Amino acid sequence: MSSLNTESTSGLCDSCRGVSPFTVSSIRTTATGQQLGYRHRTYQDLGQSSSFCPLCKLILDELIKASYPTIKLKKGRVHQVLLSSDKYHRVEHTRRELCVITVLVTNSNARAFLHAWADPSSDAALSGDIAGHALHPAPNSPGAFRQIQTWLETCLRSHTECNPVPLADADTSSTTRFPTRLLDVGTNNTPFVKLTDRQNALGRYAALSYCWGPAATQLRTLKSNLAEHTTTGINISAMPATLRDAVIATRNLGLRYLWIDALCIIQNDSPDWLREAPQMGLIYQNAHLTIAATGSSSSTGGLFHPRDTTTSQPVIELSYLPPGRTKPRTFFVGPHTPSFDKVVTASVWNRRGWVLQERNLSRRIVLFSVGQLFFECIRHSVAEDGLVLAAVRSTTVPLSLDACN
Repeated sequence: MSSLNTESTSGLCDSCRGVSPFTVSSIRTTATGQQLGYRHRTYQDLGQSSSFCPLCKLILDELIKASYPTIKLKKGRVHQVLLSSDKYHRVEHTRRELCVITVLVTNSNARAFLHAWADPSSDAALSGDIAGHALHPAPNSPGAFRQIQTWLETCLRSHTECNPVPLADADTSSTTRFPTRLLDVGTNNTPFVKLTDRQNALGRYAALSYCWGPAATQLRTLKSNLAEHTTTGINISAMPATLRDAVIATRNLGLRYLWIDALCIIQNDSPDWLREAPQMGLIYQNAHLTIAATGSSSSTGGLFHPRDTTTSQPVIELSYLPPGRTKPRTFFVGPHTPSFDKVVTASVWNRRGWVLQERNLSRRIVLFSVGQLFFECIRHSVAEDGLVLAAVRSTTVPLSLDACN
């Protein structure tokens, strides 16, 4: 939080001081029917109040940005700003689990979203009032990898549908569920990774799903360098960014082995390709985790996309008093985080012909997207910002074999 331009409740207008997990998720009956959420100002009032109230300014800026090229208001009607949650409650003490605040202007096309979060150790988070999380400063930060580990551990412990058969452990003697070759990524201090046969790699492995991009930029295993990749190894510094970052991620997640098609299949050996290609579905299905480079259109794009940690938009600190309590709770509101539809569904990666099996057959997949991380398993999808989505895997992916190789 220290790197963000945080403004406290003291600088807010009266309307914004009333914003809380309870008011935005309320249901009220009015003369015209049920009203969902919190009545803020009118849209016309925002122009004046945004000059002194930081939350009004944030709301106005997000409405203008989301409604580009213009906001269309119906003439002669009231244009009320409503702030609402995706969950509504009649019972005062129900867990609110606020993560996203939807901003609507009645009688218009204006709609925007705000991100709500709290410190994980705060009463607002521990009570279940706030479900949102602050984004990590970088996708390869220690906190980001801890988040991925938490997702993994929760899935392994609680999701029986994601583990229909026991995963292979290090002492398992069977090789039937392992790829023919895997990369031994070693430890963080090892400058090389080596190809190894599956008989020597009986442990959990990760698999990489990515766009190749131009063939000239792709590092590959060929007949001519197979011995070198197996004995001397591959210098990590010589790897394209996506492959190098996948090695780093695999190490930080405590795994020893990684499968990458360009390196684990001999690319100019037809018999090897014909033997390995039909097994790709099983390779992704049996992987402990699939690492997806959803933010890159080629192997040079990498996994770890920089984030702007000094946003010009202020982060607003809000306080509220829950019903029946005497101690106020605190949470934060800021600009909306990158959505799943924008950075995953619409990505070049998701238009690949191979993604149908790589994504849908993987038991668990972490999506390194621009702006935030996502985690998918058979049960659901979750976002780094705390939003829990329903199962979003689709068998109607818009396929394009030419989108990227």
